[in-house]
Amino acid sequence: MTSENSSKRPAGREPSPNRLLRPVVAQLPVTKAADAALSELPALPVPLVMRQELLTRMLRDQPRVRVWEIVAPAGYGKTALLTQAARHEWRGPRRLRWLTLGPAYDTPDQLVEALGTVQGTDLFLDDVDALRNPECWRVLTDFVGSVSEDSRLFLAARSECDLKLGRLELAGIAARWSERELRMSQEELLALCADCPAADVSGVLEAAEGWAAGARALAMAGTGWSWQAPEVAGIARIPDPLARYFEEQVLHSLSESQLRLMMELAVLERFSASIVRDLPGSAWNWHDLLELKRKGLFLRPLDDNEEWHRLHGLLATFLRRQLRRMASERERSLHRFAAEWFQTSGYPTEAVRHAHACGDREFAAAVVERAGAFRLSMHQGVSVLRQDAEPPGRAHEYPLLTLGQIYLKAQDGRFEEARAQFNHLRAATHEFQALRSSGREADVDSLVDVLDMVLRVYEDQSIDAPEIDILERHLEHAMDNDPVMLASLASILCVAYSSCGRVRDAYAICELGLGSLRHHRADHVLFYLHMQQARVTLMLGRPKESMLHIEHAQSLSRRAFGERGHGEAIVDVMRGVLYYENNDLDAAARVLASSLRHEVLLNGWFELYANGFSAAVDLAALRQGEAAVATVLNEAEIIARQKQLQRLADYIQILRLREATRVGNLPYAVSLLESETISQLTAPGTTGPAWGLRLRNAALIEGARLLLRMNRLREAADYLRRMERRHVQDGDTRLRFSFEVLAMTTAFKLRRHQEAFDTFVRAAELALEAGFTRQLLNHRDSLLEVFEWAMNTGRPMSSRITAFCGSALRHADATESGQTLQRRLIPKRRAQSTSEVDLSAREAEILSLVAEGLSTKEIAYRLGVSVSTVKTHRKKIYQKLGVNRRSQAIALARAKLIV
Repeated sequence: MTSENSSKRPAGREPSPNRLLRPVVAQLPVTKAADAALSELPALPVPLVMRQELLTRMLRDQPRVRVWEIVAPAGYGKTALLTQAARHEWRGPRRLRWLTLGPAYDTPDQLVEALGTVQGTDLFLDDVDALRNPECWRVLTDFVGSVSEDSRLFLAARSECDLKLGRLELAGIAARWSERELRMSQEELLALCADCPAADVSGVLEAAEGWAAGARALAMAGTGWSWQAPEVAGIARIPDPLARYFEEQVLHSLSESQLRLMMELAVLERFSASIVRDLPGSAWNWHDLLELKRKGLFLRPLDDNEEWHRLHGLLATFLRRQLRRMASERERSLHRFAAEWFQTSGYPTEAVRHAHACGDREFAAAVVERAGAFRLSMHQGVSVLRQDAEPPGRAHEYPLLTLGQIYLKAQDGRFEEARAQFNHLRAATHEFQALRSSGREADVDSLVDVLDMVLRVYEDQSIDAPEIDILERHLEHAMDNDPVMLASLASILCVAYSSCGRVRDAYAICELGLGSLRHHRADHVLFYLHMQQARVTLMLGRPKESMLHIEHAQSLSRRAFGERGHGEAIVDVMRGVLYYENNDLDAAARVLASSLRHEVLLNGWFELYANGFSAAVDLAALRQGEAAVATVLNEAEIIARQKQLQRLADYIQILRLREATRVGNLPYAVSLLESETISQLTAPGTTGPAWGLRLRNAALIEGARLLLRMNRLREAADYLRRMERRHVQDGDTRLRFSFEVLAMTTAFKLRRHQEAFDTFVRAAELALEAGFTRQLLNHRDSLLEVFEWAMNTGRPMSSRITAFCGSALRHADATESGQTLQRRLIPKRRAQSTSEVDLSAREAEILSLVAEGLSTKEIAYRLGVSVSTVKTHRKKIYQKLGVNRRSQAIALARAKLIV
């Protein structure tokens, strides 16, 4: 409240010294100073965020409601919202009155006199909870029940008010809003903080949780503050203005015992009636919690039954810091109590967090081991596992903790360190025999196998049939009792299946893993599953589904990887590949340029890197030329060496072969084809392990492309025959398309025209179904050559292929996106029409079906007529077109644009 109207506020609660923290970026028009009603209103805070959606809901959408009760903790903008509503309504048909309640109105007579009559009035009552006299509450309750139909009453309070509104709510004439409705959206918070110093905006939004006062205070702290997600192991710093706000506006009315309870609840992080009752050295019960909640102290329910609660993250952080300063020993004892209580009650993640925070390494290691450390690392990467929690040389006592720490090192990208520790542990424990003496033999066996497979994936080592059998056995065991382990195994098996060409099996196993986590939070595993499924659905030719999984992974990346950027880089590589396949060249180049960098890439993603670098090289060739291509290839080779990814290094050689063939540098291309790396991959009769089929097939494809360019047709056909046919048919759709196009081109040049045409139809349908625009454009000339031959010779084709090749692909250039090509398919009336050759509607329909390749019987079935009727129509069609054969009729109809 500003100085010019502060005198109208009754004595009692002092105006907030932090009024600027109220959600307040529009400036309302200046009103008439002479208007008595408006002069009673509090001044609007600056800056001001208009709560237009809330105002509409309050003043327009619910006309029957005449009593509004708004209850929320300090700083949620209750007064600002009611002030906006009052200023919005002051020219309306009702009179307008504003009262800010306090001690001056805390006697029945004074309150009755102040309230007066509400007939024909919009009455705004602020700070209702400032009343303390029970008789005044009875007066106010009776007053609320007497509000007439031509009046409205708006009440705002920080704590719950027992105004007996239940009957009115059931009748639809009263409504109650809490902090849930008043929480600001991200857009509103950004507007609120627009004039603040440069700050960690994303951190502000995350920390504020929709609380306007908190967001404003954090933003005002500027660059000197950054948010760390609340975690009991560490306490983030709270800016001084916000700390004072908590002391003066939120906690000032609490008794000493209530303040102590609040600090202890903050240490627990989340709490229920049971844990509050069991707190050592205290006699708290659920009624004490209900009293705090009634006071509006930021207690938030975590479930629909309101069994579990937590404090607002900022308030909890402030209270934990207070308790640490006042009674650090009490804080440690609470963490120890919480660790044991959560573990006994079946909440291992919370148990580990508190065990780590209590400062006793031996105790923490024991809790972590009992809680199942390795599985916890799969859940959330619990920080205690990264802190060398177990005493040195005690792996035999804490095997699960030791294995969990190795797993997290691999997750952090410290692969060499993780492998070295794993191998050292294997040697020191005699092939892990010493770990099995801990009484958890089954757990140790399964976890050792899983960890070994995880490291193999990160190191890009082969996972073939024997390893897959081991993983499938563990998967079967995990189905009954361990959903997170099941999801982790599914993620590894997806890599193995897809690398072996079992793409549909990879899709199914990913779906199984995602389903198992439907009711569990395991961000790392869930991120990997969504990314694997994005890659697999693209291999299956379903790019739209792939993009959905990418969006899911994007939302998980920060929670899974924090600020390290690994997750976002992996997502961006996959997103860039999708843009590339749709020929959105600008978007693909922008995303891939920033994501294919050494410092943010993780091992274990050979297929993704291969696709990413393949797209980046093609983009460089299309947009910048040979020098740019060489730069991308050299950078990719450096990354492959630094990360010791031999398969990626071999794939770079295959890309060099592809680009040399593209630009016509045939001597260099031949030298690459004859090099040791590629000649081993393409040698006849040496298929090798299934893990290597991806590279072998890619090398054979590029070898065949070079031989075709050199007109060595039979050698090219021989290269294509060497490809593992099952891997081609059941594997990546893009590989199958390239194979079909090269087979088509080879057959056509060998004058096996019908074979070439049949292959053309398969390739075109495949690419159109998947929407692989870039693949179509890369092979445009070869496809159009066979298409023109088919058109001229009257070969039957589907109308879809005819329309796309004739209207879109024929006129396309290398830069057009899939959407641009599709727009070309909009029908245009051109040249001849059916009327010019005097065909009836039925005859034109039958001619169209003939052109699609349907037999006479199939046409009769499709149209629901007899075979003889179709024959009669077809005879008339031939007569009108002046032809004698089916192929002539199709060719002439296409020439005249009838079909």
